[in-house]
Amino acid sequence: MKYVSLFLCCVLLSFAPGTAFAVTEDSVQIIEAEGWLESAYVKWTGFDGADGYNVYVKPEGGEYSKIDDELVREYPDYFRADALGLPSGKYVLRVVPVSDSAEIDAAASETEALECAAYVREGFAFSDNSPHGTSGGAYNDDGSLKADADVLYVTNGNKDTVMLNNDPSLGVGLTEILAYRQAKKIKSTLAIRLLGKVAEPAGMEIHTAQFQNTGNVTLEGVGDDAVIYGWIMTLKRAENFEIRNLGMMYGGEGTTGSAIVLDTDNKNVWVHNCDFFYGAPGRDADQIKGDGAVDIKSRSSYVTIDYNHFWDLGKTCVSGGPWENSNMYDERAQIYVTYHHNWFDHTDSRHPRCVVGSNHVYNNYYDGVAMYGIGAAMKTSVFSENNYYRNCPRPMIIASQGSDCYDEASGEYKDKGTLSGQMGGMIKSYGDVIDGYERFYPYGSEPVEGEFDAYIAQSRGEAVPDTVKAKKGDEAGCAVYNNFDTNPDVMYEYQVDTPEAAVEK
Repeated sequence: MKYVSLFLCCVLLSFAPGTAFAVTEDSVQIIEAEGWLESAYVKWTGFDGADGYNVYVKPEGGEYSKIDDELVREYPDYFRADALGLPSGKYVLRVVPVSDSAEIDAAASETEALECAAYVREGFAFSDNSPHGTSGGAYNDDGSLKADADVLYVTNGNKDTVMLNNDPSLGVGLTEILAYRQAKKIKSTLAIRLLGKVAEPAGMEIHTAQFQNTGNVTLEGVGDDAVIYGWIMTLKRAENFEIRNLGMMYGGEGTTGSAIVLDTDNKNVWVHNCDFFYGAPGRDADQIKGDGAVDIKSRSSYVTIDYNHFWDLGKTCVSGGPWENSNMYDERAQIYVTYHHNWFDHTDSRHPRCVVGSNHVYNNYYDGVAMYGIGAAMKTSVFSENNYYRNCPRPMIIASQGSDCYDEASGEYKDKGTLSGQMGGMIKSYGDVIDGYERFYPYGSEPVEGEFDAYIAQSRGEAVPDTVKAKKGDEAGCAVYNNFDTNPDVMYEYQVDTPEAAVEK
């Protein structure tokens, strides 16, 4: 499942179906071909007499190379092949029918040049200050697959029998392969490619795939119909890890697990271009739609969550967990997380809910959010930049003050609000568009002194003065903004869009 920006749509339309293909009546009939993000695909109808197809890809003007057979799939009305790991540029795909193991070269057809764009690699997951400097997993930062990468193709049919490099000693089935990597602390480069809808593999405990003591992994969907159904995943001590181009649906039945949980000591993790649908109902009353989408906690840092589509979830994202709450003065609790260009589509809360760390939240679309946008608690610092808040009742809230704890019925501020009476954090807002809301009072314009929801900066580089304090502070008496975003030793380079352009993307 892929989330496509307006910019990308324009690119795709330029090279989309309707272009002339090199076909005749005696050749493969190509019906559609497009380039996307570091990939391209082609669809064609069946060729009489063919019992299979080989598909090749080449950069425009270059030489053809054959794509893996697993990337060539048959659907009820057409065939499709996806070429992955393509750095930005133009590519040509060639479809060759096969009969009795011999290619029918005279019946081959080619696409015209298809434009492939690059994924956006920004945020703390790609910070020069991070342990790995990248979160590309099995891929190089130009989008190509690393030369030493193993590739594992997982379908619903082979999920319990698949082997890595046909070696049963490395585990049989996805669950065993992950357990073997965990036990041996293997960090060799691995691309796990999911095809179609993959239901829960056998052997998983509490419906959860465990990625532990591992790294240099990309978990990716192939094409536009890859779905993880009925299971979730937990990362522990995982490094340089990428999750992309997947739908996640109805995972974690009877548990309190979110779709993706960065549980303990994970570094350089990138979750992008995914669709998050309802999880399975959890044990608690507020988990009817599942427990959430992406949780980051227990010293997991240098994470980027971007270009994801969150569909009508109850809870979405958490940045910082119980360990951070209890160890707020520990340097390891100062986690660094970036959220950008995500579409929160009629979701309820936690976009994200932050504690302790430093969170850059920019160019997200809050589209009809039911409860609140950003929540800042427990000494966290959040920079809300050029987001678009459309019909979001409380765009930003700080724990134990302002709109977090205001009671509409009585007109009074209560001790505990949505963020459970926790100590406050601090939000700096710059360039945000707020279009329709019920309650939002920035610093200096609050109806009651101290009951504000965010500090609005007059420039991106403005430092928030330390006189701006959360109402409910720590034992030192305050929770102030740490100005991470103006610190060149902390911040990274990035390109920010206008809020309106971000909505289109």
